[in-house]
Amino acid sequence: YKKAIELTPEFNWFYYGMLGDALCRQSKYTEAISQFQKARELAPESASWAYGRLRDYNYTEAIANYRKAIELDPESAWFYHGMLGNALSRQGKYAEAIASYQKAIELDSDLVWVYVGLGNAFSQQRNYAEAIANYQQAIELDPESAWIYYWWLGDVLILQGKYAEAITNYQQAIELEPTDEFAREGLQEPIELQENPTEIEIELIE
Repeated sequence: YKKAIELTPEFNWFYYGMLGDALCRQSKYTEAISQFQKARELAPESASWAYGRLRDYNYTEAIANYRKAIELDPESAWFYHGMLGNALSRQGKYAEAIASYQKAIELDSDLVWVYVGLGNAFSQQRNYAEAIANYQQAIELDPESAWIYYWWLGDVLILQGKYAEAITNYQQAIELEPTDEFAREGLQEPIELQENPTEIEIELIE
């Protein structure tokens, strides 16, 4: 991610968020918070999902706070439902997360970061059709960042065994952001899977 920040400065907000996520998985929370804050400073609107991660790592407290905020500030309930979805999803409570995300969408149907959250939650439930539908909605609403969503679409299509479609989506990501090394690396997987499907099926089962 640090290399990507050097190569594609116009998308630094995204990579700072991803770097923060990786640091959280290593329990380096102080460093992670710093990266999330950088993401939010660079792109307050596009990096909403990163802000969600910043607030969600104390999951139990976050969930209680968001539910209380929904009661106290109904005009901003769309935001708190979305953030609640993030926190629930990070706890692995995907069904509850999906319900919360959907409430946010009912209140404001233009929330790109909520569609992304829905896509991720449905993907974790292996409901790939719904995951794809939500990533596609994110593409429609946020074409400037569409390369990211094409990349995630490619990941889901691989899990469905739709390697040709996955290749197409990775290629679209690369076309929109030619310097993105992650999409280029992702593209190699469905190409290899088409050549050796049995080998990858074994890996997926394991």
